[in-house]
Amino acid sequence: MLAHRRRVPRRPFPVLAALALLAAASCKAPTADDGTQLALHRTQWEAHGITSYQFDYLVTGFFIAWEGRHIRIVVRGDTVNAATFVDTGEPAGSLTTWPTIDELFDQAQRAAAAGTLRDARFDAQLDYPSEIDLAGPPDASGSLIVTQLQPLP
Repeated sequence: MLAHRRRVPRRPFPVLAALALLAAASCKAPTADDGTQLALHRTQWEAHGITSYQFDYLVTGFFIAWEGRHIRIVVRGDTVNAATFVDTGEPAGSLTTWPTIDELFDQAQRAAAAGTLRDARFDAQLDYPSEIDLAGPPDASGSLIVTQLQPLP
């Protein structure tokens, strides 16, 4: 008569844990643009020849007083001409505080060079940066968002 061997159930945890570690090690964090895509989109933006325009600007993060408030920025001849809070129509402080699209490209390029650009998205028609995500400590991390860009005469 054959004796039955008692099978000890295998524990899947060590195998699953090892697989999870291997999967995590093989995954890479999303890589930010090294500046190549920024340069390409900037060239395409400049080819449109738009020097007078308005857009709504939103900053998230950064621990600033106007974080989360939409600001309407008017640019004429590549210079910020007006900046007002969309919700109240009140002036949004010094005009030198607010960026032009070219200055947003500059900021994204500096962040890419410093390794703090997490991501950049671009408008499909006009190629301006519609969102720039910056990494850093809590008070220096966040997103710069451009919406409703309209060329002006």
